[in-house]
Amino acid sequence: MKIKEIRDAGVKLGFREIQTINVNSHLNGTRGKATLLPDGWELTESGREYLLGKGCLKSVTALTPLLRKVEQYVTGITLKETKEFINESIECANRQLYRAAVVLSWIGAVSILHHYVLKNYLTEFNKEAIEKKLIKKPIKNQDGLTKIGENDFLQVIQAI
Repeated sequence: MKIKEIRDAGVKLGFREIQTINVNSHLNGTRGKATLLPDGWELTESGREYLLGKGCLKSVTALTPLLRKVEQYVTGITLKETKEFINESIECANRQLYRAAVVLSWIGAVSILHHYVLKNYLTEFNKEAIEKKLIKKPIKNQDGLTKIGENDFLQVIQAI
């Protein structure tokens, strides 16, 4: 990266003091964590490991391309709570907290399904759920859907 790009990135991350620091001098003193190439500064492997350990750098894994695609889809989600669950799930995956990422993404997915059923198939859902004896009276809102177990909910939407 060129010095200007480094400064811009620092400011973007809230490190305004970078504008007054001699970046070249600082990077030269990192004991091999960064190296100056013809196109600018680049982190070395030990530099990446150091920043990963400090939580300053996201790790690149096999999931990284998938996470970038999910981030693009999130912009189209209009439900605030669902969007928050998905964004938090992405952040957990970026930090290699995979169990938390799976749980939060599942909650987000079920929320999307609930909303879709409420908006498009509530009559059919109620008919099927009553026939299966899962509910006694029709559901009217999201709260009603959350009272049905996830397995039962999925069985009903599969049937309609």
